[in-house]
Amino acid sequence: TLGFRYLMDVIPLDAGLVKGSHGRPTDDPKAGPLLISSEPSLLPEGDVQAVEVKDLILRHVFG
Repeated sequence: TLGFRYLMDVIPLDAGLVKGSHGRPTDDPKAGPLLISSEPSLLPEGDVQAVEVKDLILRHVFG
């Protein structure tokens, strides 16, 4: 245990308060996530879909 002696209400019920990776994807692509690599040759041209990220990471780690 962490020694807290009171109940902490840390999860908001208002969905508008939830931001970042836990919120709804943005409508503006310029405000979306950024993928940076020291091996740009392993990245595709253009946008990367969320479902492609796992394979890109594995390609960087295992070649």
